[in-house]
Amino acid sequence: MVLGQGGGALQNALTPFKLFLGGAIGDGQQLMSWIHIEDLVSLILFSLNNEKIYGPLIMKRPCWLPLLAVLLKILLGEVSGVLIKGQNVIPEKAFLHGFQFKYPSLKNALKNLL
Repeated sequence: MVLGQGGGALQNALTPFKLFLGGAIGDGQQLMSWIHIEDLVSLILFSLNNEKIYGPLIMKRPCWLPLLAVLLKILLGEVSGVLIKGQNVIPEKAFLHGFQFKYPSLKNALKNLL
């Protein structure tokens, strides 16, 4: 999930909380990977400027969460897949080549964006 200002995933995620309807999905234990928009742009530029980097820079490992799956599928359609299953994206190759995130913690990323 790319976090940025002015729309997108972050704004969609905040809406229920602004309406006092926010909360954990299912048991709340599924993983949800995220990246600050500035770090995404930096990672793209970093990989384009490094001849040793080729192929994918992330590895996806889904987690299964069956609770509320039917209801979420009805309400959200295909978008529900990420919420139900979760995802854990690890930028292993980026780290191996020395990439450093400006916003490595969700707290700092949200502080910057909100």
